[in-house]
Amino acid sequence: MTPRTEELREDLIGLPINAFKKVGDFGCGWGFTTWCLMREIPNSECIGIDKFDPENPPTWSNDFSLEYVQNWYKGMDTNNYPDFLQRDIVRDINTPSDFDLIYCKRVLYNIYRSNGELELTQAINHIAQAL
Repeated sequence: MTPRTEELREDLIGLPINAFKKVGDFGCGWGFTTWCLMREIPNSECIGIDKFDPENPPTWSNDFSLEYVQNWYKGMDTNNYPDFLQRDIVRDINTPSDFDLIYCKRVLYNIYRSNGELELTQAINHIAQAL
């Protein structure tokens, strides 16, 4: 178990895990937390959402795209992998709106630090609309 998995488990303590049918990981980056959510909430559809901006990858690689991340997880386990969508939670209003749980760890801080209060407010409003 990784520290991130332990942290996720702590974040989920006390939540009605079996009630969540559709889970979003907003600002998923490479999707590791999305994959962990899928494992921790096994009867749900887990979707990682990120800008997947190859000009601004989260860490350790220059090849950061929706296709790259999808193919990486499909290669790990061809029968069970999370879905991913390319969306900008600050500007994109076309995010699905039927999530039961949205997990967004650290992404709001990064939006505020990079873009300021107005874009943080927009992101929070889009996340709320997606629930």
